[in-house]
Amino acid sequence: MPRTSRSWGCCSKKRYSPWLFSAAFLLLGLGFPQAADQGYAIGEGDVLSIKVYGEDGLSGQYRVGPGGVINYPLVGEFSVQDLTSADVTRQLAERVSAFSPNGRNLTVEVAEYAPVFVAGDVEKPGAFQFRPRMIVLELMALAGGPRRVAPEAESSLVSLINAETELSDLRLTRFSQVALKSRLEAEIKEAPFDAGAVPEESFVTPHLQQRIVNDEIALFRTRREARLDQEKALSNQREGYEQEIRSLQSSIALHDSEVALLEQELATAEKLLERGITVQPRVLGLKRELSAVKRNALDLRLALARAKQKQLEIDLKLVEVRNTRIGENTQNLKELNLTIARTEQKIASAVSVIAELQAKLGERTGPRSWRTVFTLTRRSAGQYSSMEVDDLAAIRPGDILRVERREVAQARAASQSRPRGASAQISADIN
Repeated sequence: MPRTSRSWGCCSKKRYSPWLFSAAFLLLGLGFPQAADQGYAIGEGDVLSIKVYGEDGLSGQYRVGPGGVINYPLVGEFSVQDLTSADVTRQLAERVSAFSPNGRNLTVEVAEYAPVFVAGDVEKPGAFQFRPRMIVLELMALAGGPRRVAPEAESSLVSLINAETELSDLRLTRFSQVALKSRLEAEIKEAPFDAGAVPEESFVTPHLQQRIVNDEIALFRTRREARLDQEKALSNQREGYEQEIRSLQSSIALHDSEVALLEQELATAEKLLERGITVQPRVLGLKRELSAVKRNALDLRLALARAKQKQLEIDLKLVEVRNTRIGENTQNLKELNLTIARTEQKIASAVSVIAELQAKLGERTGPRSWRTVFTLTRRSAGQYSSMEVDDLAAIRPGDILRVERREVAQARAASQSRPRGASAQISADIN
């Protein structure tokens, strides 16, 4: 098909896209003619404005339905497919005049054309209002022109940069996880923890490594001090009960000695009472005193038992605190090992992706040429047909324009392999 304009593929030198100039004319109102085309063939999806002077019931807007038919009062279904406004006016006036004397005063205009559609590599794909004498270039201007896609090599380079950034973050994350693991292991073993306990990471800068390790050391010291303070408080309580136990034991020993002396004195008094050397009240007084001392000794033994019970509870608390701390750290260490394994897998995947991108970038060293290919799809006689067209091809209501950005060799091969028989109707309409 002959062309009257130069190609506007992205590979041309210092060549501006004509759709830019077309868009400017459209915005200024200086573009293609907007008046109704008297030769326009009405089709499905159009909206007709029908007016009959003096007959409001016969005036209105009617959308052309499937098969190119409208449903008009008095007439019923009326086919307007492929007729012009003048044809519809003449034929419809003849039918309406049989029912109304004002039928000859009937006029028909196209109030709204069926929309046209743009899909593919454009900035704003979608449906647009048809304009009489519209061509592909004008429709492209309404759709914002070809989508500005970065060159493939540039896109790969951006992907490579993003992958390398992600890999760097993953390695930093892994070092942080390893530092945390070293701290947890030191806490479980109750061993010292310093910078030497963390393996170095060659892919992380020494400054960042030092910051991460310092943070873990500070946390280790804080947790250790808290643990020692808790253990010290419990140990102080235990020492207090230990002193109380020793005091009670000493008091009990004294009471036992006193009981032995009182029992000896009571035995002597009872013998003297039998001989009549002493009196009964003396014996009774010694018995009461002995009973009181034994009662006090019993209270001391009860207090001793309670003190030993408290001391045992503190010992159990010390063991519980230690076991709880070790159990929590062990569980955290188990989960951390799984997290580190996942991070290692992500690092391996990132390294693989980077290698593939680097290989692709190595292959794309030469220049690549591109062109924009337009494929027009049109419905005719109930069937759709498609063909490639240029930017000056005429557009009809209901047409679908697909825009593709292809390499020159790819576009040439696709054009040569496309069947032409199915596009004969479109070619005839355009030519």
